[in-house]
Amino acid sequence: MRQDLKISFCITCKGRVHHLRHTLPINLAATANYPNVEFVILDYDSRDELEQWVQKNYMAEIAMGKIVYAKYEPAEHFHMTHAKNMAHRIASGDVLCNLDADNILAAGFASWLNTTFNTVQQAVVRINLIGRALLKYTNQTDRGMGGRIAVHSNMFYAVNGYNENIVGWDSDDLDFLARLTTQGARYKNTPITMLGSVIDHGDQERIEHIPPETRTASISRARALHKRRELPIHRHIIEALSNRQPPDIPPPANPDGNFGCGTVIKNFDAENPIVLEPIQPIRLELSSARPLRETVGTTR
Repeated sequence: MRQDLKISFCITCKGRVHHLRHTLPINLAATANYPNVEFVILDYDSRDELEQWVQKNYMAEIAMGKIVYAKYEPAEHFHMTHAKNMAHRIASGDVLCNLDADNILAAGFASWLNTTFNTVQQAVVRINLIGRALLKYTNQTDRGMGGRIAVHSNMFYAVNGYNENIVGWDSDDLDFLARLTTQGARYKNTPITMLGSVIDHGDQERIEHIPPETRTASISRARALHKRRELPIHRHIIEALSNRQPPDIPPPANPDGNFGCGTVIKNFDAENPIVLEPIQPIRLELSSARPLRETVGTTR
């Protein structure tokens, strides 16, 4: 029987309130036709009035459960994978979708995710190379959209989230996708009509808050990946149609269950901080039938 799955869009933010001011109202409107949605905003010690802006404008949405605001501090630099893991652990949805602060959702995307995960619970939704090529063909940027990955919460916990050994702006998404294949991931490409868009901006803004010692290497790796995406259109199509999975499966990440850990203040309730502690991974019994069966429980 089809369920109305809860969809959590997980946003991490440090120094990006200028993007969120633009994207959050649009994304709330874009998901209005699917009420079982929450936007989790993880304030990673952002020092640009993010907290004041949310408190001034979105207390009604917080009261309704449409927005969850959580603040983590102190954090001098932005540890991207730790922040993503925190946001995903705070989320309460059946489906967890990473959403960068500069991303704009297409209307109906949440409903499409619900249909997709009701059909294939082991789905891993991401933009593929055809989508990237189409955006470039229409003079839109595809930069910054690759991180929009949606998985069932069981899949996220089965691989212990994003690899926190990856500290800078790096290949954390590719590593995450590769590890998901060990859990029987089935890639589902975001349809052209569901791509949405992204605010275009330079790489310097992307690395502004990560540790200084990782910035040069992060830019170099990003440029190398970008060059690979400049291949002729037929190469994009061939690779996308093959639904190619990563050739090398990396070792398990965060094997001690220490991912997304720390103390956060949720919804401005400083008297009741939430402590995210190390957790045991779940083990999934995979079959062609739905649903995934959780065999080892965990406290999220």
